[in-house]
Amino acid sequence: MQNKNSRTYELVLTALFGAIIVVMSFTPLGFIPLVVINATTIHIPVILGSLFLGPKKGAVLGGVFGMCSFLRSTIAPSSLSAFVFSPVIAVSTLNPAGAGATIAVVLKSIAIAFIPRILIGVVPYFVYVGIKKVVRSEQKVVLGTIINAVVAFIIGFGVYAFLNKMFEKMSFGAKAGVGVAVGVVAFAVVEYLLMTKDSKALGF
Repeated sequence: MQNKNSRTYELVLTALFGAIIVVMSFTPLGFIPLVVINATTIHIPVILGSLFLGPKKGAVLGGVFGMCSFLRSTIAPSSLSAFVFSPVIAVSTLNPAGAGATIAVVLKSIAIAFIPRILIGVVPYFVYVGIKKVVRSEQKVVLGTIINAVVAFIIGFGVYAFLNKMFEKMSFGAKAGVGVAVGVVAFAVVEYLLMTKDSKALGF
C-alpha cells in the first residue's frame, strides 16, 4: 500500500512540475527577452523535480522543457536565436545546400533543443547526492575546499562574463572587481555551510 502511495505521489508531483514547465514556457513567466536570446527560469522546476523525484523523472521533465522550447521557437519565435532550437526555423534561416546539409542542420537543432535540457533534469541530482556524501566524508575539509573554490570561481567568472556582455563601456577593472567580490561572498557562504555540516542546504 505504501509503495502504491509513493508511486502515486511521484506521478502527481511529476505531472505538477510538468504543468508548471508548460505554463512557464508559454507565458512571460518563463522567459526574459534579451533581444538576441531569451534568458529562462524554466530550468528551476526541472532541477527541483530532479532533486525530489530522481534522475529518471528529472530527465522526463527536462524532455518536457526541451519540447516546449522546440514548439515555442517554431510556432512563435521571439528572439534572434530561435533557429537554434527549431529545425524548421534553422532550415529556413540557414538555407543549407543539399539534403545532407539539411539533415545535419535539423539534427543539430533537435540535439541542442533536447539534450542539454534533459541533462538539466539528470546532472543536478548527482551533484546534490555527491555533495551530501562529501560533507559527511572524513576528507570533508579537503574536498569541501576544492568544491568551494570551484563554485566561487564559476560564480565569480559568470558575473564577470555577464557584466562584460551587458555593460561593454564598464572598465575591465570594475567588472573583474565585481566578479571577484561575488566569488569571495560565494566562497564565504559555502564555507559556512560546510562548517555547519548542512549538507542539504549546500547541495541545493
